[in-house]
Amino acid sequence: MAQPIKLAIISTMGGSPWGGSEELWAATAKHAIASGTTVVLSVYRWPAVPPRIAELQSLGAELLQRMNPNQLSPVKRALNRIIAHIASPFDRLFRRNPDVICISEGKIYESLTLRGLVPRIFTAAIPYIVVCHGNNEVRIPHEQLRKSAIRFFRSAHRVIFVSQRNIAIAERQLATALSNAQVLQNPLNLSDTSLVPWPAAQEFCMALVGRLEAGIKGHDVLFEILGSPAWKNRQWLVRVVGDGPDRAYLESLAHYYGIAGRVAFTGYVGDVRSIWASSHLMVMPSRSEALPIALVEAMACGRPAVATDVGGIS
Repeated sequence: MAQPIKLAIISTMGGSPWGGSEELWAATAKHAIASGTTVVLSVYRWPAVPPRIAELQSLGAELLQRMNPNQLSPVKRALNRIIAHIASPFDRLFRRNPDVICISEGKIYESLTLRGLVPRIFTAAIPYIVVCHGNNEVRIPHEQLRKSAIRFFRSAHRVIFVSQRNIAIAERQLATALSNAQVLQNPLNLSDTSLVPWPAAQEFCMALVGRLEAGIKGHDVLFEILGSPAWKNRQWLVRVVGDGPDRAYLESLAHYYGIAGRVAFTGYVGDVRSIWASSHLMVMPSRSEALPIALVEAMACGRPAVATDVGGIS
């Protein structure tokens, strides 16, 4: 009897425990397990295992957690870099002898910053797939990174992007064609895709859904606009839905612009339809995006959206 294929999935996202960029690999893992594939997950360690990963564990996936440098002090981060030269955080994964590796990059080129990963893949000659999500349109990679990325992407079996626009951005940044690039859209996590009834509340409510990482998601841009005289004199509320490293900063920024009483930070909300049951408009002032699941979900629920013309939104 043939041995089951062993699939290793590596997530590079270290800014928050979970986000839209994780949904595609999680759906892939669930489908693979159901088809009899052995799945090994390599993710950053968090105080609590995210529910979607816990679900995959319950289905039979093996979880290998890596130290998250974003949660370390500067001294411990330096020590961690030294240790990584001696023992790679991916040693345990390669001892499992995976047949295929899938690397999910929350931000493009992150794989190349993970010590001990890419050289080990090349040495082991294991087929791999790279899934690229976020990319900054104004970024120009330095020459060493550009050359490394070209080799890394060209050597992959497939390079998956979630929008055609993001393929074009990557090819422009690298000044090279990626003939093995392919578009695969993020899954829509709505079991009920019927329109959500329009909110009965008279006060106009906007919702900004996404991880609290202002440099990417642009919360600061929205707050600056809403803090201007033209908007302060209007009736509105904003629900900021999601978690992330910039919550304290954004709460302070709302106070700075004098709009704190009209901005509600809800944290993560699992029931997408409940967001739109009480919100009239999706706002997405992102500086960069792949193809945001939150935007597609809002439109599927029947809500209009105002979004910046970046990435897969274009």
